[in-house]
Amino acid sequence: MIHLLTAAALGGVLVDRLAAIVNDEAISYSEIYDLGAPFISDRCPDREAACVRRAELEVLDALVQRALVQEELRRLDLLVTGTDVDQAIDRVVAEYGMDDRQALRAEVERQGLRWDAYREQISEQLATQRFQGRVIAPRVAVTEDEIVEAYQKAVGPRRALQVEAFALGIAIPPETPPNTMGEMALQASQLVTAINAEEITWEQAIAQYDGAKIASVFGGKVWRKGEMLPPLDAVAFDESNPVGTAIGPIKVNNLLVLIEVTKRDVGEAAAAESLDALRPKLQNEIFARKLEQAEEEWYQISRRQATVLIVLEEPAS
Repeated sequence: MIHLLTAAALGGVLVDRLAAIVNDEAISYSEIYDLGAPFISDRCPDREAACVRRAELEVLDALVQRALVQEELRRLDLLVTGTDVDQAIDRVVAEYGMDDRQALRAEVERQGLRWDAYREQISEQLATQRFQGRVIAPRVAVTEDEIVEAYQKAVGPRRALQVEAFALGIAIPPETPPNTMGEMALQASQLVTAINAEEITWEQAIAQYDGAKIASVFGGKVWRKGEMLPPLDAVAFDESNPVGTAIGPIKVNNLLVLIEVTKRDVGEAAAAESLDALRPKLQNEIFARKLEQAEEEWYQISRRQATVLIVLEEPAS
């Protein structure tokens, strides 16, 4: 469980009341903040009422789902017990080489989490694992056709576009104010213009402005799609950007990057791993995706079959 935000952080006093009823189980308003206070705070930093209420309803939906899962585990006699939690905590103690539970508790509390809240987190994790393993997983099957299709998408065509390029990186100092950042971007744009007008060569520009020393990474290297950082990859492999023309600046993390594709053609794709080599990874990815879909389908069916009363009002439109 995540700690409840203070009333000051939320801009008001939290008054507990009924938020929903799932069959015979009541969900209180405070439970929404026990579970989702940081989510609500991040989603609605200005604490606008309609935004907050929409976020609260999202968290409430998760609480309804949790209540239905607990009910199913109870029906199957699979509820998580205190002994289960103790055993899981003992495994954590052993895994991290701690002396005993008390040492783990001291570390948990040092990080600002209450011990009872930590135990509740472990309980929720065990319940999720038990529910997915015993209720949802048996409904999921991965076929050979799905694995082959995923493999073909993963390895792509046997021939692929490749490029060679010049590039330089102008370092942006930490905590650069916006007005200075704007001036740096303007100067970088003027440098691009000068390169394209042949007022300065790439060699001269690199020598004077490549503070990040990225030119050496690009020099003489053949790049295939996906090997550059995404912002550079998108520019370099966009065939509407002509070969032999400098482009930029492109902001990449703490750099302003200038790039010029000097060659763009079709070459042999990198050798692909075999289907057998990739099979376990692909099977796990497909299974995880189908497991998530099956869990959502279970929830929607179970919610329709249950008696669910949402008391929390919808935000005003």
